[in-house]
Amino acid sequence: MNRIARTMTAGFLSLALAASAGAAVSVAQPDAPTMQQGQQLMQSGDLAGAAEIFEQLTKADPNDGTAWLLYGFAVHGLGDYDKAIEIHKKAAETNIGQMKGVALYNVACVHALQNDKDKAFTALEVAFNGGFANAQQLAADTDMDNLREDDRFERFVTWAETGEDPDFEPASLGGMHFWVGEWTVYGRDRRRVGSNSITSQSDGKVVIESWTGRGGDSGVSMNYPDPGRQSTWHQVWVGSTGDELRTSGTPTEDGVVFNGTHRLPDGRELEHRMIFEVVRDGCVRQHITQRPVGSGSWNVVFDALYVPEKNALQAWWPNELPSTPTLGG
Repeated sequence: MNRIARTMTAGFLSLALAASAGAAVSVAQPDAPTMQQGQQLMQSGDLAGAAEIFEQLTKADPNDGTAWLLYGFAVHGLGDYDKAIEIHKKAAETNIGQMKGVALYNVACVHALQNDKDKAFTALEVAFNGGFANAQQLAADTDMDNLREDDRFERFVTWAETGEDPDFEPASLGGMHFWVGEWTVYGRDRRRVGSNSITSQSDGKVVIESWTGRGGDSGVSMNYPDPGRQSTWHQVWVGSTGDELRTSGTPTEDGVVFNGTHRLPDGRELEHRMIFEVVRDGCVRQHITQRPVGSGSWNVVFDALYVPEKNALQAWWPNELPSTPTLGG
């Protein structure tokens, strides 16, 4: 049996089954494929049949993270690696928590199988920062065999075993510091929507946001590295309207994608995805989408450009940038 079938049987399939059991259940049409049918084909070793089922499920509901995850496993197992990478990325985009980490890890596996070591190690770092931390899987996974003799692999073995990145150096970590500064913020209509003062505190270990909106709203956020996985940063926001936001993400030199929940004053919760992307001329784009927890389409609720306070608004905003940030694609 190939690696995919072994892995699904040994552990990840049980996680996916649990995820699908907890998801909202839709009423299937009489002849429509079902998740159960795809899972049965997967467990029997019919990866081609399973892939066909999961592909139909993702077309029926593009936000079904479990279907994307299992679709990726099936295509990966069939050896269609280029296609598998794109599906794994979609699975990472539509999942949160542990299953997101699994999807990101699968991207690294494909690059390793293709013997593209640089991309594999970059993807592994993203996966570990995204929640993957399975030492047993890393040790036994034959997809990783092309990387084991590379000196860089030991870093991830240690990381999986201890939960801490041995290469982490607080003094050199860029973290959220691309965001530090005094900013004027403009919406897509090129009108000013507010100003934001972002300061670095506690020897660079905390970044504090102080937002003032044009309409009089305000809010403060604290951004800080996770004590156990310090390449991952958390943001906690409280606004003047009484809303609360808790998200996590892994900053890079290009920005960060935060995922989490937005709790509204009436008690409702929304899934919240917030992308900060370093773009051009010292500017940073902030793009926020939300949806009901566990289902529905993502809706854009904020898309704005941070311009250094003393600079003029750039002529290229927004028409010369893609409608959605490339960082979260």
